[in-house]
Formats: sequence, structure tokens, C-alpha cells
Amino acid sequence: MSDWVFGANAVRSALEAGRLKRLLHAGDQARIQRLVADSQAASIPCESTSHRQLDRLAKGRRSQGVAGEVTPYAYASLEEDLAGAGPVIAL
Repeated sequence: MSDWVFGANAVRSALEAGRLKRLLHAGDQARIQRLVADSQAASIPCESTSHRQLDRLAKGRRSQGVAGEVTPYAYASLEEDLAGAGPVIAL
């Protein structure tokens, strides 16, 4: 199962963090076109799709006409945190 983010800001953040694997977009708004251009410049596959397909993928969340498939977020393990320098505060 893939992880997806929806909306221009979330997709932009994933792109800038190096987590974006694929971009789906619908519409021709300027900010979507900038995302497409920046994604293509980073060699990320971009696909044009319908708003209906994005809505189906978003499952009720607002897509703003753009969705990004992202790599899973890498969480640090407890062992990695404890091995690091400095104090550890656990709540």
C-alpha cells in the first residue's frame, strides 16, 4: 500500500524533502503547473488524471487537484534515540 499526500502545500513539502515518488494532477492552475515542472525537473514521474480519480484516491480529503505518492516516513527507533548524544525526555 502506498502513502499519499494531497494538496499543493503537502505535495510541495514532500518534493522539497525528497520523499515524492510520483505526482498525479488535474487541472491547469498555475501552482499545479509549477509543481509539475519542478517535479519533472527532479525526474519524478507526473501523470495527468481526472478530478474524479483524485477524489477517489483522496477518500473524502480535499486534493486541490494534486496528489503525491511518497516514500514512507522513516521513524527513529527507541534504540536509535537512546544511542544519540544528549538527554532523552520521554513523556
